[in-house]
Amino acid sequence: MAATTEKYRVQLDFSKEALEELDALQKKLHAASRAEVVRNALGVLKWVTNNLAEENKIVVEKKTGENAEVDFPFLLVK
Repeated sequence: MAATTEKYRVQLDFSKEALEELDALQKKLHAASRAEVVRNALGVLKWVTNNLAEENKIVVEKKTGENAEVDFPFLLVK
């Protein structure tokens, strides 16, 4: 018999534009549901905040070979 995982229902309010972005991400990521997109986004945000808290830089290497430091001004992690 498989173990069951407890689930908690969360209700979120989105603007029309935000909901369209969520749906576009669901399609682009081939996610089974909007909830899957949100769970994946939480994982990415956790990774980002953990790295910023450790005072690491997050750098993107562009196709041109140039590097660009990623800036998240809305994240005040210390």
